Amino acid sequence: MGLFDSVASKLKGSLADATKEVRVQHILVGTEREAVEIRKKIAKDGLDSFGDYAVQYSTCGSAKKRPDAKLAQLRGTPGEMIFRKGQTDKAFERAAFEGKIGTVQGPVKTKFGFHLIVVRDRTQGIGGSDSLKEAEGVETQAVKMEEEEKEPSKALTKKQLKAKRKRARG
Repeated sequence: MGLFDSVASKLKGSLADATKEVRVQHILVGTEREAVEIRKKIAKDGLDSFGDYAVQYSTCGSAKKRPDAKLAQLRGTPGEMIFRKGQTDKAFERAAFEGKIGTVQGPVKTKFGFHLIVVRDRTQGIGGSDSLKEAEGVETQAVKMEEEEKEPSKALTKKQLKAKRKRARG
């Protein structure tokens, strides 16, 4: 693997990490004791009750979200947040990005209080999975064409080069 490949691989990994998103529902309360009590209620009533408990107990503005809200900032499920790494408290972020999808995490302590968090889903980020392989293929073709342009022994006529570029673009 050459220097270019190494740098490109690191950049793709960084880009994928930086653009991963997670969608959670959470309940923010002032004490750990409150969080534990609410978690017990959710365990008894089922995960579908999480939004109702967010409306009833959470002190976070996200608890006011409704699916039919006219303002985009208030549209969603009660307690819903969608974010990328680096946009929230580290402990909250860790629970959201490492926690099992569909289970209650916490109480998680942050400077804002104690959170109960349910991870609803995560995205791969730009360059994740199949799009990464596709991007690598396009880059490899581009590098080969650049090399052929630089080396006279591999030089193609202008017409051949133009046709090859057109095929590479698809």
